[in-house]
Amino acid sequence: MIKPLTPNDVSFVVALEKEYDLSSCVDTSNSKTWIISNEMENIGFITWIESEDSADLLNIAISSKFSHQGYGSILLTAWLHTLKSFGIKHCFLEVHTSNTSAISFYKKHGFIINRVRKGYYQTTQEDAIEMRYDYE
Repeated sequence: MIKPLTPNDVSFVVALEKEYDLSSCVDTSNSKTWIISNEMENIGFITWIESEDSADLLNIAISSKFSHQGYGSILLTAWLHTLKSFGIKHCFLEVHTSNTSAISFYKKHGFIINRVRKGYYQTTQEDAIEMRYDYE
């Protein structure tokens, strides 16, 4: 089941952000977050912001207990499908250049490399690959 974030889910999201060393986006006033869960527990989340006809994927994470079981694909596919119905035309994200598995994951779902952003990650000065998904 995929559902909007509730106050009861915040601690789960914060824990996953810490587990994967993600910047915290769940408390941002203009971000939106969905939770994917089964009947018994939360599995993962996706957080994004929208502006006019585009969306920026901020974070997506699946609990290590459920990784490599297809939940990330289910969540990302549902997100992309829903955004299209909202009139979104482009989705963007940034990923560490060293995160080749994430880059492959996004390519598998139709994202293309848009550009390299030099020194994007402040703590490590690592470059980021900006990826784009176009509905048109």
